Amino acid sequence: MEKKKRDNFSGDKFRIKCEPSTSQNDLNCNHSEASNQMDAVIESTTCAVESEISYNYLDVGSWPKNTVSLTDLLVKIGPIQIMDFDFPFTSQEGRKRRFNISHYFRKPPNGQKYKREWLVYSKTKDAAFRFCCKLFSKKVTEVSGEGVSKWKNLNNRLNARKTSLDHLNGYVTWHDLIKKFKGSSTINAVQQRQMDETTKHWRHVLEQLFSIIKFYGSQNVALRGTSDKLYDDSNGCILKIVELLAKFDPVIKEHIRRI
Repeated sequence: MEKKKRDNFSGDKFRIKCEPSTSQNDLNCNHSEASNQMDAVIESTTCAVESEISYNYLDVGSWPKNTVSLTDLLVKIGPIQIMDFDFPFTSQEGRKRRFNISHYFRKPPNGQKYKREWLVYSKTKDAAFRFCCKLFSKKVTEVSGEGVSKWKNLNNRLNARKTSLDHLNGYVTWHDLIKKFKGSSTINAVQQRQMDETTKHWRHVLEQLFSIIKFYGSQNVALRGTSDKLYDDSNGCILKIVELLAKFDPVIKEHIRRI
């Protein structure tokens, strides 16, 4: 019985089932088509993911609730204030109201306009948010949590909140990060600043020395003495003037200290 079962998995029947039913050319063609289809799927998926990511970053209403891991990126992108858009109307207290680009500006009694750079509008939420509070606020308020979508007296409410401690702390933290990203505290910026200071130092020293030489040359005065050491009694006119300048010029004084 066992021998009979083994025969079912050997011999001609088994070999016939394993033989390819298509030619090698057909297999190559099918493989090529499958590969092209897979590439198309991957490309379309990648484009869709990239589009979705970009959209989420640009629309504050699509941000995740926890933005800690995205803070640096979102600060670099900055607040996107939508201008050219037909803001939708919603029925509120018996009237149709909507967001307006005038909300991006504060107009005090003196008539001068001040831009609310921190105010952003979300198309997905049809709501307004405070950019800095959305990123850094520890309190959940209407303009830092789900956004404000009640448009009546919005300007007055924004003005009332702009002096709150929560808003001010978020605003300061936001701008501190901007300064950081601009290079004020990066390694490259420090190195560049050191190079600039060194260049400035040497330019100042050389300008002073050239001026001394030109002056004595115009007066036909001997430049060198019998000694080439500073603060030596017989070191000549140039070094004596350098010693004198060091009393009043901090750059020359620092240069002498270095040598």
